[in-house]
Amino acid sequence: MDDLETGLLKEHKEAVKSWWNSDHTKQKWHGQTYESDFETHLHYWIRQEKTLKLLDELNLPKDSKILELGFGGAELAGKILDREFIYHGIDISEHLCENAKKIYSENINKGQAFFYKGSLEEKLNFEENYFDLVIICGAIHYAGKLSNNFLEVKRVLKKEGYYIIGQGNMFTLNDLISFRKLLKCLIWYFTNEKYMHSYSLSFRDIIFESKLKKYFLKYENSNFFKLNFMNKKSNSWKYKIHKRIFSFSSLKNTIENNEFEVIKFYGGPFLYASERKNSIIKKFFNNIFQFLLDKKIFNFLIKISDNFVFLSKPNHKL
Repeated sequence: MDDLETGLLKEHKEAVKSWWNSDHTKQKWHGQTYESDFETHLHYWIRQEKTLKLLDELNLPKDSKILELGFGGAELAGKILDREFIYHGIDISEHLCENAKKIYSENINKGQAFFYKGSLEEKLNFEENYFDLVIICGAIHYAGKLSNNFLEVKRVLKKEGYYIIGQGNMFTLNDLISFRKLLKCLIWYFTNEKYMHSYSLSFRDIIFESKLKKYFLKYENSNFFKLNFMNKKSNSWKYKIHKRIFSFSSLKNTIENNEFEVIKFYGGPFLYASERKNSIIKKFFNNIFQFLLDKKIFNFLIKISDNFVFLSKPNHKL
């Protein structure tokens, strides 16, 4: 299991906590993210759509208990409550918990919804065999000790319970048509990177935020690496977060290596297309690829989709 080393783990956990309790995340996530018209939020919509599709296909009885880890803006909570399930949510952000409690105060008063501040990789304050389903979408990459997450989820799930994991892809078609993003992805692939440290696309950061760094350390302060050309599009993170990166195969293997069985998966989108730009071609191909994947005609397309959502269950045979 690729858990962070002890020396980095504390720094990482504090950074994640600080980031999700910052004013920046408060401004961004206290809205309705899934109703945003920003083109790059398409992956939120599709991920939510596929998560709910998997949930509906389970045909869980009404009043089933569902736990969501890292609920963020808590939009998914509303969809789950609309389906008459009992919802429990955990998030590391105090202000996101407060916001969720405000939005769903009526459900809380009826005993239908519960929101807690906590971590997705620490011991969960629930008894064994409590939940019918656990969901984590777009948050598992923050786990410093990923093995802890799977152990705790397995403990609180009922014997016939399920775990839905939705996650962004490190190799997306939308990225592969951009030279800088393609270069970054190629370096990730050939150096077998496990973590990303920013969304920066400067050539300097692409090198020094990867395992290539050790080959260029003695040139780090050279005039060449100070050139504007090498630093253009720099966007380094203030917080020292070691954000996991997953391909379809690596996440599937992670799930299976932690004694869960993958039952089904969905994915998408492929290309972002804004309503405010001339992007007819991108929209056309995105719709074609999405149709082919949804109909299971070309399952290999999942490997270049922006997100994938896995339905899994504990493998009690191991």
